[in-house]
Amino acid sequence: MDLSEKKIAEYENWFSDYLARFKQNHDPYFQKNIKMKEMHSRRVRKEIKELAQKLDLPFQKILCAELIGLFHDIGRFTQFKNYGTFKDSRSEDHAKLGVKIIQQEKLFMEFQPELQEMIIKSIRYHNRAELPPIQDKNIRFFSRLLRDADKLDIFKVVTDYYAQSEKNDAIELELPDTAGISAAVFTDIMQERIVKSENLSNFNDFKVLQIAWIFDINFLPTFQRIAERKFLEKIKAVLPNSEKVNKIFQKCNFFLKEKIVK
Repeated sequence: MDLSEKKIAEYENWFSDYLARFKQNHDPYFQKNIKMKEMHSRRVRKEIKELAQKLDLPFQKILCAELIGLFHDIGRFTQFKNYGTFKDSRSEDHAKLGVKIIQQEKLFMEFQPELQEMIIKSIRYHNRAELPPIQDKNIRFFSRLLRDADKLDIFKVVTDYYAQSEKNDAIELELPDTAGISAAVFTDIMQERIVKSENLSNFNDFKVLQIAWIFDINFLPTFQRIAERKFLEKIKAVLPNSEKVNKIFQKCNFFLKEKIVK
């Protein structure tokens, strides 16, 4: 079966019906976080579609990208319902949980096996610290595209959050709001590496980890959007004014500008 706008609309309706299962719990904190992940999923669908269009993908591949974007975090809702956290290390790997839900709900079964595999594996890999070796070029491409779109919206979520005063432990992953930047986090960035989650000691480290995502961006339109939306500058503005932070920002901003100029 080929994808169509009608088929995408059917899956969007399924997604909305699925989320209704989680809206019977009227606890305000629970609903705030379910809504946050719902809107994130819908925006990632929009981001990945726009990236796909910028990259001049064929119409069928643009529709495939939309499906992957909408369903990439389908595991987050059950994760938060069961554990009250979005921290995978304290609950379950949300991508793996998402694949389990897709299989339980028998989603995408009407598609050809190759398309099913591409959607499921792109979702499975989207939260890995690094992508594993992927032989199939389509799975590799869509995995990279999803990771870019996901990061674009997480940049939006966290920078919007930093600009307001209301605290949400689910966003902060329950990290302590203490001073300074950890030495291991600083070393990762100076060596242009993704910051390892096990090296996070405080909330500042988590913010720095987000700046370091620049080393894991794959496509020119994504780099351009990060620069246009000034995400790195917005995160730097809520970090301590220190020599370490200045060096981190200079390293990441130079990397970003180099990628746009090439």
